[in-house]
Amino acid sequence: MIFPRKEGEKRQVDGDTQLEQIIRKVTPMSSQPWMMPSPRHAEVLKCNRAKRKGLTEEGRKRLREAAMATKPWQHAKGPTTSEGRKQSVINGKVRQKGEFSVREARAQVKANQEMLRQITAQSDLWVFESFQDICSK
Repeated sequence: MIFPRKEGEKRQVDGDTQLEQIIRKVTPMSSQPWMMPSPRHAEVLKCNRAKRKGLTEEGRKRLREAAMATKPWQHAKGPTTSEGRKQSVINGKVRQKGEFSVREARAQVKANQEMLRQITAQSDLWVFESFQDICSK
């Protein structure tokens, strides 16, 4: 599969991992410069955005009444299929800054601390007192 990068330049994607291909599919257009609209189209989009003035008091009231009548927050379930759950994970990782999320990193640190606690409890290894304080938390 070939995706155009810039005008006249092409990039082969077959070597990418499946995750990289999926991330490329869900990445917003603004981060892919070759998919940006033409300058004229961008001007039209900017003009149309300027025409929107926001909600009027009457519009905000109608929106509030509709939300209170249907209560959509009570019916939200999230992904129900395994494919949907996988896609949800990928969507969360698209904007992630590092290799692991903060939650994953904390879980790994906690697992390492527990493993160290078990090792030190079973052996006669000498451990620094300050390090034991860190592990006991």
